[in-house]
Amino acid sequence: MPFSAAAVANEFLHLAYRDKETITPLKMQKLVYFAHGWHLAITGKPLLQEPIQAWQYGPVISSLYQQFKECGSSPITFPASILTQGSYLPAELDREGNPADVAMARQIIERVWKQYHRYSASALTTFTHSDDTPWALVPTKDLPEQIIPNDSIRNYFARQAANAR
Repeated sequence: MPFSAAAVANEFLHLAYRDKETITPLKMQKLVYFAHGWHLAITGKPLLQEPIQAWQYGPVISSLYQQFKECGSSPITFPASILTQGSYLPAELDREGNPADVAMARQIIERVWKQYHRYSASALTTFTHSDDTPWALVPTKDLPEQIIPNDSIRNYFARQAANAR
């Protein structure tokens, strides 16, 4: 633990397939970001191995952008892969963590899916652009590779949880 963004993305693709839905690359960015944020708020630990970047138009996981950019605004039709022992294989949580960490990650991913799957990518983007969001608080989004600190993400999602009570 933490996991590759590709493995987390593939969990969302499994859930979408199960529920006969599709996910575009933009929606995937938001779902994985929300899963990372809720995981930080619930466990205090990051879900993802890589940082979330503050791009001009929102929070981005760079490796996922690279994986799925060929889809454009169309639904993703293939799993995210990682280089393992010289071959590209579909990324899986089970290969990346111990059973307890995998179970917790899956539980949070499932909860995020249940909460957010019905929203469009543009609606999810609106959620990430409010004035008090971690992305909005990064002052230099026009500079490349600006990182949104995990502390900022954790605090934001912890506040969301407290406000929901």
